[in-house]
Amino acid sequence: MKSHNFFQGVNEDVALCVYGTRLIGRNADLVLHGGGNTS
Repeated sequence: MKSHNFFQGVNEDVALCVYGTRLIGRNADLVLHGGGNTS
């Protein structure tokens, strides 16, 4: 995973989850517009 300043001081597991969620969210074929969350 590429290091980003906004992950500094964050638990690595949480940072990887956020990173993966953002990658998936960039692909319009994998997401439904209009709601949902990753909780």
